[in-house]
Amino acid sequence: MIRMLAAALVLGPVTFAAPGMLLAGLAFFTPVIIHLIMRSRPRPQPFPAIRFVMRSHQSSVKAYRLKHLLLMLLRILAILLFVCILAGPSLRRSGAGPSHALPVAAALCFDDSASMGYRFEGQTRFDRARSWARRLAADRHRFPTGSAMAVFTSSLQEYEQPFATSADRVIRRIDRLELGDHGRSISAMMTRALDMLAEMPQPRKEVYLFSDLTARSWPSASQRAFAAKPDVRVYCLDAGAEENLNFALGQPAVPGRVVPALTSLSLSVPVTAADVGRTQQVELLLNGKRRALSEPMSIQAGKTVTVRLKLPKLPAGTHQGRLRLTQRDPLTADDVRFLSIETGSPPKVALVRDPRGDGAVAHLLAAMIAPDTLRPEQQRVALQLISLHQLRPEALKQYQAVLLGDVTSLTDHQWQNLHGYVARGGAVVVVPGNAVRADGYRPGEALLPALPQSLLTLAQPSRLAATDLSHAYLRPFADPANDSINDPALYRLLVVSGPAKGASVLCRTAEEQPAILERRIGQGRCIMFTFSPHPKWSGFASHASPLVVLIHTILAQCGTPTQLAANYLVDEPVLARVSGVGQRPQIRRSGQSRPIEVPQAQAGQLRLPTARAGNYSADESGFWPRAYSVNTPPEESDLRRVEPQKVTHFFPSQACLIISSNEQLPRERQAQQMARSLGSELAAVLLTLLIIETLFANRFYKRTPASNASGAS
Repeated sequence: MIRMLAAALVLGPVTFAAPGMLLAGLAFFTPVIIHLIMRSRPRPQPFPAIRFVMRSHQSSVKAYRLKHLLLMLLRILAILLFVCILAGPSLRRSGAGPSHALPVAAALCFDDSASMGYRFEGQTRFDRARSWARRLAADRHRFPTGSAMAVFTSSLQEYEQPFATSADRVIRRIDRLELGDHGRSISAMMTRALDMLAEMPQPRKEVYLFSDLTARSWPSASQRAFAAKPDVRVYCLDAGAEENLNFALGQPAVPGRVVPALTSLSLSVPVTAADVGRTQQVELLLNGKRRALSEPMSIQAGKTVTVRLKLPKLPAGTHQGRLRLTQRDPLTADDVRFLSIETGSPPKVALVRDPRGDGAVAHLLAAMIAPDTLRPEQQRVALQLISLHQLRPEALKQYQAVLLGDVTSLTDHQWQNLHGYVARGGAVVVVPGNAVRADGYRPGEALLPALPQSLLTLAQPSRLAATDLSHAYLRPFADPANDSINDPALYRLLVVSGPAKGASVLCRTAEEQPAILERRIGQGRCIMFTFSPHPKWSGFASHASPLVVLIHTILAQCGTPTQLAANYLVDEPVLARVSGVGQRPQIRRSGQSRPIEVPQAQAGQLRLPTARAGNYSADESGFWPRAYSVNTPPEESDLRRVEPQKVTHFFPSQACLIISSNEQLPRERQAQQMARSLGSELAAVLLTLLIIETLFANRFYKRTPASNASGAS
């Protein structure tokens, strides 16, 4: 009842500590009742000469009634002032926050990224944040009755009904929080929290952000999302510290291919020291056994050293392990790197050689796919040059992909063999050249994405115009480290008909001519280029790196997969290929006996769990990759802190306060609640009023008997 009155009796800047006492103001009726009871009643008496005193008597009665009314008003005002003093009035300062008696909708936001695992003064940053949040959630003064709290994390793990009114329930949720291995920023979490706060009915809305304030958590793009919530108070609770004694293992250079069995292999991994140097060693554990240990190396502060470890010759199969620093440091997340290696025979790729042409295109393609400068164990694929007569079903089924490099023509039977090969899951890549004849490709109409029509020599050099890099073939060119596929000039093009049914154009030239086309048939695909690496066709002969990346990316995506091991980063989206319809393999993470629940495969693909670092394995066949490793993003090793003014700039419409100690938050709350009490001023007014009432009453009652006596006489 009292709290409801408190919410209702907020009169501008004046508030009452005990608004229930205002009910005593009803006592102002007491003086009215007393005055009504004790007012004098005239008694009629015969007086023969009354006509001579009537005029003076009427004026005396009017004066008496006026003084009587003034005295009653003084006493009523005195009672009201006394009641107001008992209610504890205070005047809130200008610009102060809302009354803390009002209910609060609070979002407790936790940065649970890997950097929060840094240990300082005996506890991790994440443990400090949770301890801080427990005390905060239990503060009944900050969160009065009717308040609601919700727990949010940057890994976006939340409950179906995030907001809870029970502090004990919120504390239990805080206790169940776990530190993540990811490197997500706070953007999505804060946007989600602010959006949900806007839907809450509580008059006060507050956000408590627990973070170590590392710079990578505060991308500039977040500012626009946070600026649109002007009615939310934001508290940034700094769980970090300026200390940085971290040593970080970088991402190991693990072969992204099948390594030939029983061959020599070496791994390299960078080691970085932060603010303090030290001697470190790197240990390699493979299949549960130590396989290599680096020499002791002295790493200076702020420097990076690359460590190379030589592996023993591994038999064919999938091998999983981890690299780790022998000297631990405050941040353990980057002291270990997981890896998966597959040894065996690399996938086979066939390159059809047509003796009717000059062989330049086939020669360039062979150099791009399997250059002679690389040792066999360094080759991604096993390239085989085959003749036209080898395009038979029993020979084709051993290849992951078949490339037609400037092939003049094929027979109807050879086109049918290639069509059946693609329908069963194979891939055919058509690369034109000077020897291509349009009529020799018409029998392949059921397979090809488009039919060749003629060769066109361009009047002016053109270029590819790959603008949409979202396709899997073109995605590597979104990385600035790779040369752009749009750079080399084009001098000739293969003019083709319109795309066949089910075909799509993946890339065009600057003149909007199709450049890369794809057609899915059955479980496989056929890809066609309308440009060529031939020196007379383009600059890809001298500037070959973009085409090398493109061809190897296509080969990795095409055909029946053979690679069983892979390596990823936490939260990296990975789609595995599943041979069975509706298959749901059992996937386990190292150190855990229970399998991870995964959704049912759809369209032959299954999203792999990559939320936690570790080694993963699947216990079913027909699933690629069958084993993979996931590592914490290297960016989480960068513990540089964001500048405080940048944090406050993220919330231009809100009051944002950065708090770095346990004591600052309650002091800030008291400061925000600070208001000037009006009790002393009202007491002085009451005292003055009582003095006036006493003097006035003494004079009034002293004169009244005299007036009555004169009236009686």
